[in-house]
Amino acid sequence: MRTVNPQKVENRKNQILDAAKHCFEQKGFHATTMAEICARAQISPGALYRYFSSKEEIIDAMCDEQQFRSLALLSSVRGKIKNSIDFQNALKMIISDVIENYCNKEHGAMAAELIAEAMRNDSFAKNAAISYISYQTEFAKLLEIGQKLGEIDERLNLEEAAGMLMAVVDGLVLRIAFCDDIEKDKIKEWLFNLSGRYLCPNRNINLKKLNQPPVQNLGA
Repeated sequence: MRTVNPQKVENRKNQILDAAKHCFEQKGFHATTMAEICARAQISPGALYRYFSSKEEIIDAMCDEQQFRSLALLSSVRGKIKNSIDFQNALKMIISDVIENYCNKEHGAMAAELIAEAMRNDSFAKNAAISYISYQTEFAKLLEIGQKLGEIDERLNLEEAAGMLMAVVDGLVLRIAFCDDIEKDKIKEWLFNLSGRYLCPNRNINLKKLNQPPVQNLGA
């Protein structure tokens, strides 16, 4: 009996997801066909359907992958704070990662597609909302660490702060999808300044320090 290689299965799934993401960004979710995804992934329809039975399953898997990555990032940053990385640098790490990975036209277009699909598909909307709220809760836990360290205004509602900052990022990502008037460095500066002034308005937040590159790489 042939033994299934888990790594090979994972690699093939990622190959399909990468191909689907490219197609969705170029043509939209509903205009993209499974045949086009197969062509982009350079696999046969039979091979694709062994992993995903529909475009809906593909897009669900894409969202799960992004959710896993985002939560892993927050967990990593919380661990770095506990290992003596200062909170301002930790915040800088998250903002830098968001900008590098999500603030581009391709992801903006994909984000718009996901929002449109959520408006049409109640099941997808419910799952997306659960993921979004889960991330907000974990982000609030990170902010709580900053509050305990005296880096964030003690009067601030952390769930509210997490939700507001996430909404700002979402708005910038969608703006980039149709408007190229701002560069990544400018977006980074805006987010650093907003975060510093919003999270702790009565403290002397070092905005120049926030605008410097992170001290260490998140993947380290």
